[in-house]
Amino acid sequence: MLDANLEKTVREFAAWLVQTPPLAELRKAQGQLEADAEAQRLLTEWDRKQQELLQRQRDGQAISMAEITPLRQVQNRIRAHPMVITYSEMRKQAQSYLTDLCAEISEVLRVDWETLSRAIGEETP
Repeated sequence: MLDANLEKTVREFAAWLVQTPPLAELRKAQGQLEADAEAQRLLTEWDRKQQELLQRQRDGQAISMAEITPLRQVQNRIRAHPMVITYSEMRKQAQSYLTDLCAEISEVLRVDWETLSRAIGEETP
């Protein structure tokens, strides 16, 4: 259990962090992606086709290129969808921001924050 003051500070930091422009824009783009019926239909179709092919592969059945082609076509439509492009861009920006933030925290605290936080996350049940 964290010290009460430290826990309060961590909660305040987390509340601030989710309001920063890169993370706020990512949340906004995620909401728009989830609300976009066409994007969701394509993602569902891709997932269904992928799961079908994976199951057939697990069952020992050979998969032909002709069977893979429709999956790739859906994947290409997903990648070209404007909302998916926006979400992907916002995600890259947020990842870059968080990487820079971790580096800054590491410098200030003189610890490798990213490795430390990953190790702590792995210890948590």
